[in-house]
Amino acid sequence: MRFLLREVSKRKAYARHLEERGVHIVGIQEARSPKDVIGKVGPFIRVATAADAAGAYGCEMWVNTQLPFAYRHGKPIHVKRDDITPVVMTPRLLLVRLLSSVVDAYICVAHAPWHGSDGCADWWNDFKIALCKHVKPNAAVIVCADPNMQLAEQHEPAVGSLGVCRDSEHVHMLIDACTKCSLSVPSTFPEMVVDLSTGSQHTFLPRAGG
Repeated sequence: MRFLLREVSKRKAYARHLEERGVHIVGIQEARSPKDVIGKVGPFIRVATAADAAGAYGCEMWVNTQLPFAYRHGKPIHVKRDDITPVVMTPRLLLVRLLSSVVDAYICVAHAPWHGSDGCADWWNDFKIALCKHVKPNAAVIVCADPNMQLAEQHEPAVGSLGVCRDSEHVHMLIDACTKCSLSVPSTFPEMVVDLSTGSQHTFLPRAGG
């Protein structure tokens, strides 16, 4: 996705691609927007954080306004621009509140440093602080994250049995964040990722050693 979304024509093409596939919410890392943005691309409301001073990182959240987010008395409720409020906007972290008459939820797009790099522990601590400070109790939270680490072992209730490879050295940071913020990793739970009609799993499983 690097540099892809900087051009208007490519953002429109990407929006058409998502719309054709019925995608509701998208979280993007490394989008590298030159500035913070709240706008519209096709049927999607786009919230983007600016890249850092070196032109790296930048997170984006796109939500489809044509697909119902909820139903009230059988009538579909769609997201409107006024329902969306950015709460945290940094090159590696975007937290948006979605508040309407029937929905109070948060969507977070996060891009953690590589688990062995300097600043990794500080980033995970800032991530926990941001969610604990801004997310209202009992509100729904959707996190679209690139945690930049591997999961292998089961860490209930946050991580299920579909981990692969081996646990990264700093996996405890992710587990601690999930525990403190009441989060889980759905793609590691078989019941969350198996297509019951075909039996196929949608979690990406890398080749051994890959």
